[in-house]
Amino acid sequence: MSNEYFSRMESMIDSWQGEMIDMLRGWVAIPSMATHEASAPKGYPFGEEPRRVLDLALEDARKLGFEVDNVDGYAGAIQMGSGEKTMGMLCHLDVVPAGDGWTFPPFELTVANGKMIGRGTMDDKGPAVAALFAMRAVREAGVPMKHAVRLILGCDEETGMQDMRYYANHRKMPDYGFSPDAEFPVINIEKGGLPIKLSKRTGGEDGAVIPVYTLYAGEAANVVPGKAFAIVGTTNIGFEKLSVLCAEICMDGITKLHVTKLDEDRAKIEAIGLSAHASTPHLE
Repeated sequence: MSNEYFSRMESMIDSWQGEMIDMLRGWVAIPSMATHEASAPKGYPFGEEPRRVLDLALEDARKLGFEVDNVDGYAGAIQMGSGEKTMGMLCHLDVVPAGDGWTFPPFELTVANGKMIGRGTMDDKGPAVAALFAMRAVREAGVPMKHAVRLILGCDEETGMQDMRYYANHRKMPDYGFSPDAEFPVINIEKGGLPIKLSKRTGGEDGAVIPVYTLYAGEAANVVPGKAFAIVGTTNIGFEKLSVLCAEICMDGITKLHVTKLDEDRAKIEAIGLSAHASTPHLE
């Protein structure tokens, strides 16, 4: 491709910056965390919000003049050009829960200090918008194309990849492609995941010094939660002794526990840490 095309596309993309930000603002505003309810209605396999952002993204692409395909709410495809082969760009519109510790509202796009802040701006709504406008630039610059291009937008990347399994079973997959997800310029491999479910059957709370009634530690398997808590019984140990025990645990200078009395028989123990992506907890 000649420098003339590059120069033409660069100028176009610069002029579309406001449009790109406005489009991303609309996508970020939708809290598109996927759910997996067995009773989900047809066309809403991952809940209302992932379907809502998928509909919006496909409508935005249609307004730009592209062919769009809604694959039963599991994913969407935006097509450009034709040829013997198709290059795919695989992105996703679902996000993990916002979590705690945000300086700015997570589902409002904020532009500050030269950065765009909001859930999904980097993973993966921002790259999806960038890919869409790259297609537009190639088309409007008149770049000759040997193959077709298809931008595929999934709705379940964060919690199971059922979107791509469904897509592969109901549509022809691209011949080759890449995934503009998160970091620039390229990630050539990702760590695998190993879901583990731990459970223990007990004989009840009889004899337990500190019976546990409720445990909570995060909303998604790929996120290290910033907070976790347990509701425990205090009848056998007493609230004061429980508080002393938790204070002793915190003497390491690292652990942070907060104990709250709920009633005469129960207390809440809250652990406070740092939220992080499960793939890089050591960077937080």
